[in-house]
Amino acid sequence: MASDTVVQYVLKVDAKGAQKGLDGTAKEADQLSKSLDKAGNESKGLNKDLKNTEKTSKSASKGMKGLGIGVAAAAAAMAAAATGVIKLTQHFADLTNELVDASTKTGIAVETLAGLRLAAEGSGRSFGSLEGGLIKFQSSMDSANKGTKLTADAFKDLGVDVANADGSLRSADTVFNESIKALGQLENQTERNATAMLLFGRSGGPALIQSGALENLESMTDLAKEFGVAIDEDAMG
Repeated sequence: MASDTVVQYVLKVDAKGAQKGLDGTAKEADQLSKSLDKAGNESKGLNKDLKNTEKTSKSASKGMKGLGIGVAAAAAAMAAAATGVIKLTQHFADLTNELVDASTKTGIAVETLAGLRLAAEGSGRSFGSLEGGLIKFQSSMDSANKGTKLTADAFKDLGVDVANADGSLRSADTVFNESIKALGQLENQTERNATAMLLFGRSGGPALIQSGALENLESMTDLAKEFGVAIDEDAMG
């Protein structure tokens, strides 16, 4: 009997110890669960932060791409503008050279030739089609000054003097402008055409008439000055 009592006592003690052990294990498990939940929450927060960081990174990347496209477009526009300026500058340089060369050949001022060029191109003709007639005009002046009756009478009928009081030839530019103005005032078209052909040649006369210069050379010359087409001859010298 005594041994049974001892056994029962031992079992009770062991049971109490086991219960305490189980209670401790339960507490530890509960603490572990709470720790895991906290870790899970922190992990979720970290995941959100990572996602936000990724979104920010993508937005920044898009912004940089947009900025890159904008810079590239601006650079392209600047390059196109620079090319346009270069071409325009080259065009005016070519035009200047052409007018200076024509002035040297004809004795007519560059600004007058610039107006004549505008008149010609406005009528669909090229300036080159007039150059031969302008060169011929110098010969007509010289012939009239030397007493060739036909050309001398033509200038006389127009009321234009080709020579100064001392017998020297007047400026080709002055005589040209006076002759153009006088031709434009002739009411008889047959007489006007015949005189133009005599002074400027068989092809140069009609080309000059068709250019419209007889009616608007002065206004075309003023227009050329306004838009900077004409050249300051004092600056050239």
